[in-house]
Amino acid sequence: FVRRELKVGLEDTPQFRVARSLIGAGGENVKYIASQCGPGTRLEVRGEGTNPTNGFQSGPLSLHIRARDAASADAALRLAEELVEHVREERAEALAALAAWEAGEDGKGKGGKGKGKGRGTAPKPFRP
Repeated sequence: FVRRELKVGLEDTPQFRVARSLIGAGGENVKYIASQCGPGTRLEVRGEGTNPTNGFQSGPLSLHIRARDAASADAALRLAEELVEHVREERAEALAALAAWEAGEDGKGKGGKGKGKGRGTAPKPFRP
């Protein structure tokens, strides 16, 4: 097997769960990339905010890629880079919206009559 690693460069925080967004609902983002890069291709998110069966991991977030050949690994790496950029943009939008809400710039602000319960929105699925 051929392996690749991509450092994410984003911190997982309570305001925006980077690891959750990378993985996608039900693993859809990593499954999508794996399905586009041939049989035997596998992606795994490791680091802060991830929860393997033995408990939370520490350290910077990274995407680990394993594929049967270099071409599949490189294709998965390119899609993983696009996924990280997608999550980076999604994170910036979410944090800007949160800052506006906290400042009361959206007309509701803290203490407003919005229906939000602090859960945020579900991550958008990744499709390049």
